Amino acid sequence: MKFLILVLPFFLLFSCGDNSIVNQSYEFDNETWKKSNKPRFTVDIKDTTKLYDFVFVIRTSTSYAYSNMWLYLNSTAPKGKPSKEALQVRITDEAGRWIGNKTGSSVEHYVKFSKRKLPMKGKYSFELNLATVENQLENVLDVSFIVRESELVKK
Repeated sequence: MKFLILVLPFFLLFSCGDNSIVNQSYEFDNETWKKSNKPRFTVDIKDTTKLYDFVFVIRTSTSYAYSNMWLYLNSTAPKGKPSKEALQVRITDEAGRWIGNKTGSSVEHYVKFSKRKLPMKGKYSFELNLATVENQLENVLDVSFIVRESELVKK
C-alpha cells in the first residue's frame, strides 16, 4: 500500500507521456527529517539546448506541526562552484488548510523550477538541507526529485 501511495501521484502527474530524465526518492527513517539527513540527487544533462523542469516533491503526514518548511538548496554544476539558496515550502494557508495534494494522511508539496536551460553538459548535483532552528522535523515522509524535459506551451 505504501508503494502505491508513493507511485500513484507520479503516475498521475506524468501520465501524458513520461519524459523524465530523473525520478529519485529519499525516505526518512521514522518519518523524521534530521539536520544530518541531506538528500542528494544527481542528474546527467546531455543536451544543453533543451529546457528542463526540476521538481522537488516533499511528502508530510497530516500530523506535520508547522505551516511551512525552510530548506537550503545546494546546487553544483559540472566543473562549477556550489551555490546555495533558501526555499520556503508552504505547507498550509493562513486558515490552516493544506496547500499540497492530500491523499489519506499524507500531503504532497511541490517546489517546481520550470523551463530551465543549463549551460553545460555533465552531472549536476542538488542537495536539500533543513534551514530550521529545530534539529529535526517530525512527520516528514520523504522527498523526491524529478527532472523532465519541459513541454513547450502551444499558442
